[in-house]
Amino acid sequence: MPTVDPELLAPLSKISEILLKRPGKVSLESIKRLSNIYGFETFTDTLALEDNAEGGSTSKNLVYTIGSHAGTPMNQGTPGPLVDRLSLSGKILLIDIDFLEGIVKNVSISSAINLQPIDGETYDFLEGWRKFEPVGKILLRNLQSSTLDQFNKNLRILSQFDRLSMNPPDDLFNLFNQLTYNLVDVYRYQKEKLEENLGEYDSDQCCPLSGEEVERDLREGCGGIGQILMNQQNKIGLFLKIWEDNRFVSRRLDEIKKVKTVESLNPYLIHFKITENIHGDAMEVTPEAVDGESIDESGAAGMGEAGDNDNADAGTGTAAVTQSADTPMDVRESGPAVVGGGKGTGLKVKWFDNGDWLINSNDTMLNANLNLLVLELCPSIWIPKDLPMELGLQDYEVRSTNNNFFNNNQQDMEDPILDRFYSQINRSHSIDLKLESGRKLRVSFLVGCPMVKIFKITFNRLNRLSDLVVALRNWCLLNSVMRKLLIHADQETNFDGSAKRDGEDNKVDANNSPANAEDGTDDENELANIDEDLRLDDVMKEYSGLLEAESNDVNGTDIISIGNLQLDEVMFMTNNHSFKIKNGIFHASDIKGARAAQVLTKTEELAEVLYASK
Repeated sequence: MPTVDPELLAPLSKISEILLKRPGKVSLESIKRLSNIYGFETFTDTLALEDNAEGGSTSKNLVYTIGSHAGTPMNQGTPGPLVDRLSLSGKILLIDIDFLEGIVKNVSISSAINLQPIDGETYDFLEGWRKFEPVGKILLRNLQSSTLDQFNKNLRILSQFDRLSMNPPDDLFNLFNQLTYNLVDVYRYQKEKLEENLGEYDSDQCCPLSGEEVERDLREGCGGIGQILMNQQNKIGLFLKIWEDNRFVSRRLDEIKKVKTVESLNPYLIHFKITENIHGDAMEVTPEAVDGESIDESGAAGMGEAGDNDNADAGTGTAAVTQSADTPMDVRESGPAVVGGGKGTGLKVKWFDNGDWLINSNDTMLNANLNLLVLELCPSIWIPKDLPMELGLQDYEVRSTNNNFFNNNQQDMEDPILDRFYSQINRSHSIDLKLESGRKLRVSFLVGCPMVKIFKITFNRLNRLSDLVVALRNWCLLNSVMRKLLIHADQETNFDGSAKRDGEDNKVDANNSPANAEDGTDDENELANIDEDLRLDDVMKEYSGLLEAESNDVNGTDIISIGNLQLDEVMFMTNNHSFKIKNGIFHASDIKGARAAQVLTKTEELAEVLYASK
């Protein structure tokens, strides 16, 4: 077989990039071309419908195949309209797409792998676990739109599962079956523990929520591990709902007026995906080379060509500390984790038991698959740059123009005010605002690192998943409070301290930002291991002193100081009150701030608290 001329690889890659990012309108030929790029074999058949068939799925009314090897009638009846069937065949998956008069009428998907039941239940995103829609319906809805954009993204996911799966039961379909089972186990454990301690919330005068409200938060994804979902927002796969802005307002509107808010329809999700960096199935044009799904181990994730990030959007940057991809999770190595339900002996499907993760270095195949996991945040979330490193998560990707296409959640596109805000925070660590009421306000971030808009995290440390979710949830709440505050700011307030020209974007000044994570890696890792309790009091005193000094320097200005004292807490201080954000809830430091904490938690309106303080 002749070798490919290296000089042709670059233009071929460019052509494929155009095809993937602009897949075109829905048509048989467009789908065929796109499927071939992703490695599926394609073939077409012509079939007929019963002339007197009633409505419904075309798959129920097909009579026989015309012009193919399968000419035997399927049902008895008079031939009617012709159906063009495009079949996409992979190593494991077979997808049939039926066109009637050029319009997609039915999509079906089948797998050569039978999932192994766990405790009598399978958690299959292809078929739709419990109440969730099957993948076939999601793909049909994708193909009933005018373009192939969303179908393109979902087909890409299916192609990765198909090509990267090892032999059953160590394939990725069974992996996600087991992953879902264990996430359900974590949720049940957290629910039981919460029920044992509900009275503590009712008796804690500094906690703004009742035990019943905290329990509902857990149930609806705003507490604990999150809510386990499948096939959401026209995307396929496994998800965790971790947050919802304005949840109390949305709940009230739903109860009284049966109205769904924009926030309730667009919650914050973690999408469990896979990356191509280990098994290395050959594909002449990998989508990862196109859209940056596979996070560059050299630390160039989120950058442009050759690591150039001069044109990066606000908040872009990288953090990658080299670590062997085969490093297992550092968790307990004992426990009854081997359960029946798979071919062969010793298949481990129970990874979590009574608060402990049971995965250890002997689980070679399981760790190999877990090393493929990538968490995609929908939408992206502004967080301190060193937060993932504190969790031992050292490969991540931030939002940039290079990865806009493959994460098209509208919330990302509709948040320019917060993007400009954090651009200014990264430049000067504080910002002066003038509210519409005429009040002046200074917001200071004391986090010790730049803020970044996190997009994806390479993730194989399931023992830190709950910690990650809680940390992200805290910053989701803080970001919502900041977003609402900025809405109350005078329209002439400039984020950069100067007149802003129309169409000019505020960008992070890379020259004024701390060095990338590659610099001082050992020092940062050592700092992450320091017992937080040993430095908590000193840091709080330092912040309190800084707040007092700022109050003296800025006469007549309200001061808001924000810091990250501990991984699972965000400090939030005003002139009159001190709070800690923990698991998406404002906790007051004393009884005097309890009412303000309740207002902040249930309305996310800082302006209301400031007005009430005068």
